[in-house]
Amino acid sequence: MSTIEKIMSRASSEGDVQKSADLKERETVLASEVVPEGTSMRGKPAGGVKKRDEKVVAQVRDWARGHGMDVDVNGHQRIMEEYRHIKRPLITNIDGFGDNHRMNANRIMVTSAVPGEGKTFTALNLAICLAAERGRSVILIDIDACRSPIPEYLGLPNEFGIIDFLDGATDRLEDVLYDTDIANLKVMLPGQTHHFFTELLRGTAMSNLFQEIERLYPNSIVVFDSPPLLASSEAATLARVVGQIVMVVRSGFTRKQDLREATIMIDPKKVTGYILNHVDHKHRSFSSDSYMYSV
Repeated sequence: MSTIEKIMSRASSEGDVQKSADLKERETVLASEVVPEGTSMRGKPAGGVKKRDEKVVAQVRDWARGHGMDVDVNGHQRIMEEYRHIKRPLITNIDGFGDNHRMNANRIMVTSAVPGEGKTFTALNLAICLAAERGRSVILIDIDACRSPIPEYLGLPNEFGIIDFLDGATDRLEDVLYDTDIANLKVMLPGQTHHFFTELLRGTAMSNLFQEIERLYPNSIVVFDSPPLLASSEAATLARVVGQIVMVVRSGFTRKQDLREATIMIDPKKVTGYILNHVDHKHRSFSSDSYMYSV
């Protein structure tokens, strides 16, 4: 039985869980106005974003401690061990050589089919665990502009973020990156909502973002907390520019049909792993190309 078939067998049957009303895809609002040269789409002068408060530091340790992962404690912690197993095939793909080389494998997208499956929890824990790798910088980028809980989780104001950089409001990566209280881990928030966000994600500014990250943080890993695939056009767009995708599936909650539809939206050539959430811990298996893991 393939990995996806195993996941399907433990997902909820069609109709077991009513599809949430908020799953309607957010439509991109088209506009006919011409954006003046040197001006962002929202009318701000390029490079004119207000500088963020550098004294604000994301409180990742407190959030992790409250969710069973104390980064200051040595010894065995179940959830830490779970994510060590989860990150290993991801790291293997990043470090791959020759036939095992994966294009853009250091760009990891964490997503789900629908809201409520635990993708943000997974993205945060995965980023924390990856940051423990020696010689690695990890940047957690939140692109769930409409529903993100990360600013609240980490005590950050969602004033500046990836949208400001992509929109040309600033060309300085430092303006939209927050330090955290964990070494080698930084956080980028969505910033203000933008009706052209999907277009920004597939534009040249996204390439500029990756170039700046590589210039300032060599050997870095970028973890994206993405909106669910069936709830947002941004997720499908982002999937095209990452090298690895982690699909979070909540046992007994995710409908099989939703999971099928979400999987179809992903390029089958992409390295895709599945994390089965909210199950007992007897069902686990992984490989370098795909994996199923229970948390």
